[in-house]
Amino acid sequence: MSKRLTVLFIVSLVISVGEAITFERSFGGSGADLGMSVRQTPDGGYIVAGYSNSGLTSYDFCAVKTDAYGNSQWLKTYGGTELDAANCVELASDGGYVMIGTTGSFGTGTPDFWIVKIDEQGNQSWDKPYGSTSHDEGYFIEKTFDGGYIATGGYRSFDLCLFKLASNGDSSWLYRYGTTDLWEEGYCIRQTPDTGYVVCGYTSSEGAGLCDVWLIRANKYCDIMWRKIYGDTNNEEGKWVERTADGGYIITGYTESFGAQGKDIWLLKTNADGDTEWTKRYGGSQNDEAYCVRPTPDGGYVIIGYTETQGTAGASDVWLLKTNANGDTVWTKTYGSICGDVGYSVQVTTDSGYIICGQLGLNGVDIYLLKTDKNGYIGVEEKENPKSQIPNPKLEIIPSPAISKAIARITADSPLKATLKLYDCAGREISTLFTGILHSRKDVTFSAPPGIYFVRLEEVQPQTERKSISRLNLSRKIIFIQ
Repeated sequence: MSKRLTVLFIVSLVISVGEAITFERSFGGSGADLGMSVRQTPDGGYIVAGYSNSGLTSYDFCAVKTDAYGNSQWLKTYGGTELDAANCVELASDGGYVMIGTTGSFGTGTPDFWIVKIDEQGNQSWDKPYGSTSHDEGYFIEKTFDGGYIATGGYRSFDLCLFKLASNGDSSWLYRYGTTDLWEEGYCIRQTPDTGYVVCGYTSSEGAGLCDVWLIRANKYCDIMWRKIYGDTNNEEGKWVERTADGGYIITGYTESFGAQGKDIWLLKTNADGDTEWTKRYGGSQNDEAYCVRPTPDGGYVIIGYTETQGTAGASDVWLLKTNANGDTVWTKTYGSICGDVGYSVQVTTDSGYIICGQLGLNGVDIYLLKTDKNGYIGVEEKENPKSQIPNPKLEIIPSPAISKAIARITADSPLKATLKLYDCAGREISTLFTGILHSRKDVTFSAPPGIYFVRLEEVQPQTERKSISRLNLSRKIIFIQ
């Protein structure tokens, strides 16, 4: 059954940065709405899948189709009276979309795999529940070379499973790996060039820790060619796997064994046989976790997840990390509000930017959709003062986020003629907050409607000096909330 969900835009910011379109959007209603998976569509827009309970008695599958600028073209929900949640969306060969997740409304009555096919307009074409009398959940689905689909998840509460579907959703086969009394689950699966499969997830029955990253390579008949375990005495899970250009694999997830405290993002690179070539850890004193990794055109990788270590006001923020081919950090960016924001899915777009979906905690929980350029920027950049002959002032925004008013605090070591301006996230100038001579410290109070803004401090230079002295350019982000 398809239902329509009210769309609420808490954030609606769009700008074209060079050749890249960037934007920040949220979609939701009175309840909780989460975006778990995003894909760019052939028309340049995006399809997002997740789940929602806005206006509903329980969670339903939710799909949002947008244009290239993030404007909603349609938003629909699918489900029954019990919990139904989508975890992944894939483009179908006929121009529609296929979602996979779990259903409590259909099937055996216990949570089962649920695959829902919709057309380009979001109308449901067919749905298939599969499962056992125990808990079953589908996490990932991908098109296969024969026009069908391969999926993975958790089966009978305990086993990692692979199941093959025809193009109409009929089941071809299901294989499971694991023991009968300990947990194993598959989170991501890829078909390999030899028509076999590689799947990553976790195992509790093998390895040194409570659970460890599990990577299984199977042939087209699902006979195991090899399986590898990565981890130590605590918990590790593999959330995503991609085949790399050299025939190996890149895996991301989290580790509790090798970090400073709690969860840290873990990135593992293997060769074609699953042997570890290198691992990298990213994080700090609080929980930081990754859900998706993608190879980038420059040979590196981009990772999406969340960070509490670098989060706002002690809550999590969406965390985007760019690495080189060896996993060394090139840059990182955080996005979100003050109330718990998570990035679940990222894809490299045709303009070499990134499309990200997840959850925004600003007004309850809403679907969060972000489009960045290739450097992770949305609209105006936060900048530091370049090295120059001019005084080196500091710019602070207190508090951030702010409810009604904020203070821009400027501290200068020596007199400086400057201007302070407020911009929206699309780079449009809103107002001039201050112009004059700065002496030591100055506090400028300002306000704005709810949204994301940037405060920019620029030096006012004499005409004769503009060729010889680098221009001061400091920018800071400020979020105003209701």
